[in-house]
Amino acid sequence: MAEPTEALPHVWVVRAGKGGQYASDFEELSLVAIGFDELGDVTGMSRDQIFERARQLLGSKGGHTAGQVSRFATGMNVGDLVVVPDGGTREFLFGRVTGEYKHESEPPVSHFRHARAVEWIGRRSRDDLPDRILFSLGSLLTVFEPGEQHALATYLLTGKVSEDPEFTEESGSGDGDSPGAAPSASEQGARNRELIGKKIAFLGWSETQDLVADVLRALDYTAIVSEHGADGGIDVRACRDPLFLHPPVVKVQVKAKPDTKISPDEIRQLSGIVDRAAERGIFVATGGFTKPARTEAAQMGIQLWDLDDLVEHVLSNYDSLGEKMQELLPLRRIWVLDDAEQD
Repeated sequence: MAEPTEALPHVWVVRAGKGGQYASDFEELSLVAIGFDELGDVTGMSRDQIFERARQLLGSKGGHTAGQVSRFATGMNVGDLVVVPDGGTREFLFGRVTGEYKHESEPPVSHFRHARAVEWIGRRSRDDLPDRILFSLGSLLTVFEPGEQHALATYLLTGKVSEDPEFTEESGSGDGDSPGAAPSASEQGARNRELIGKKIAFLGWSETQDLVADVLRALDYTAIVSEHGADGGIDVRACRDPLFLHPPVVKVQVKAKPDTKISPDEIRQLSGIVDRAAERGIFVATGGFTKPARTEAAQMGIQLWDLDDLVEHVLSNYDSLGEKMQELLPLRRIWVLDDAEQD
């Protein structure tokens, strides 16, 4: 991609449903879309008019909905860049907004009727980003303007990372509509998960395998890690019974390739060595799974853990992980005031 010679475009992040599950649908349909259809069609309306409609329809709780819809419908412009994190992977999809806001009578994806056409440019790995830029992408909002605009736009268009070390927090980083709003506890937690996910994604295969086994032990399983080269496609075996005499036995395959999605063929290979009468299968992949692979796994009864799932399991069971794993992933608990109690 060529170096940008003119002013860099503005960058927005749009989340593709819970966990980024609809990113591939956005890609296939050349669009981004959001829900929040309580407000109906807002074509031609200003930001103030959208907020007024939200006040009339939703009362005092309509500010969040109005903020999200107004950013999508009136804040975003044709020519802006849009970033869509792909669920369960360390990639995000990015492209240029090519269409004005539309309210679709038939939702193109899930229940999302607010839509904009996008020309997708490609994908980038989140793990190539410095922590300061990755941190700015950690908001929980559906639509937001990340911080580090210049550095992020440069990276998207050129693949290069700005050398400017200064970290800034720009508009959209908090849950309000004020530029520079302080992040809530949940926002801060999401940002920290980004950094923890990056750390886990950089672990080697052996370390990831040991981490998965430790998580299973924390969940009250006896877990045995297979010897390298002699696993027969199974990296970890686990069972509630320490002698493995009483089923089910859990067979786990681990793929520590954060830039590679698992295909349906790999799901079928694992399924072929799992006796469904007495065994269960788990496929752990830090690079995530293709949409057909997820469909295949559901049909074959194979449980899938992508990177987000692994991060969740680690955080939920961190105190019960072994000393080696806690040294590998040194985390500390930070107490914050619950969002509901904040002003």
